[in-house]
Amino acid sequence: MTVCILKPCKVRHDAAVLELAAGDFLTVAAGKETRLIETGHARPAVDQDYRSMAEDFRTRDPCKDCWSWNRQHRPDLWREHIRALQNSDISKARLTFNQMTAAWSVAQPTT
Repeated sequence: MTVCILKPCKVRHDAAVLELAAGDFLTVAAGKETRLIETGHARPAVDQDYRSMAEDFRTRDPCKDCWSWNRQHRPDLWREHIRALQNSDISKARLTFNQMTAAWSVAQPTT
């Protein structure tokens, strides 16, 4: 299940402690979200969260050849991004989107 973080908090997740800020997303196994929700630190992700993510991607899309460049030069990152989208893992999708645009930006020749 994916939750939207409402208040800053620290969460133990996959053997690591994550410091989450309001607006972050976290995907956890079903049932693991209960404590975060009950304490008011999170809420279940809703359809609008996914729409907002897609809109954010659309507005920050560098266009040009970013996606084909990543498929060719960073197929690992591209696959990770697609898997995150397929699994509705908003936090991972945002992270990999940012990594792909950063990798592409660095690879562009300076004028």
